[in-house]
This record gives sequence, C-alpha cells and structure tokens, in this order.
Amino acid sequence: MADNTLFPAAIADDTIDNVGLSDTDATDNYTGYKLGPYFDGKDFVRDGAHRIIAASGEDTWKAWCRKCLVTERGASIYYPDTFGIRTVEALGSSDKDLAENILSREIREAMMRDPYGRCKQVDSLTFSWGVDSVEVYLEMTGIDGSTIALIQTIGGGTYAV
Repeated sequence: MADNTLFPAAIADDTIDNVGLSDTDATDNYTGYKLGPYFDGKDFVRDGAHRIIAASGEDTWKAWCRKCLVTERGASIYYPDTFGIRTVEALGSSDKDLAENILSREIREAMMRDPYGRCKQVDSLTFSWGVDSVEVYLEMTGIDGSTIALIQTIGGGTYAV
C-alpha cells in the first residue's frame, strides 16, 4: 500500500493541545479582554519579519467596536443578526434629532451586545454631521474600569458586508 503523505499516521493520531492558553481560555468562558492580531482598519499590521503583531485586549476591543459601528445589522450572512447597527433608517431620516436618537439607541445596544462582555457602560456619544455621513465620538467604560474613546465615520458608503 502507498505511503499516505497527506495524512501521515504520526500526525493524524496526535491531539491538538491548547498551547499557550490558560485553563480559563480553553473553556467556554469568553468574558474579558482577549489578545488578538493588531488590525489597523485595512489590514493586519506586521513587523519587519512580516509576522503579524499582537494587539492588547483594549486594542482588540476598539477594533471590534469600529467593525460593529460600520456593519449594517442583519445585512450580511457573515455576521449574526445581533452584530452591527441599523443605520439606513437613521441616515434616511429628514430629522437630525430623530436620526441621533435612533443612532444613539442602536450604538448603545450594540456595544452592550459584545460577546466578550467587555463594555460596562457607554459614557458619551457625540455626533458631527457631514453631507452623507456622521462622525461618531464614543467613550465607554470597560469591565475593569478602563475607558476607551474612539471616533468612527458612519455612512457615506462605508458599510461593511
């Protein structure tokens, strides 16, 4: 019989260990800040040897928040229906106060739906309106008491799919 080089017996019988993970990380307990690859909004950031740089737990939380803010809720099969915010209704409104009310509610609810439970509360939301988009300034308090602030443009054709 020919040697199976695609699935050699020595490798096929090995088990995969949770190398580098603590017992807490290896369980279904997903609460808290998790390390991840550093993403600058366009691509993974790499060092001089072309290795992906690791991001801190707060940086991965910020990246998750940014992605959530630019993703239209329920519009993509790649994300669950609970991810993202409904911006089409808000940006289509002719009343700026109504649009800010809708966006404020959607953003607060979306941040609290974080599957890792990192957001303790949304402290402030400020809107700066453009022609076909709105810039959102957001401050939040995390579960460990740390505060993050971010600015994200919503609308203007920047929706993620």
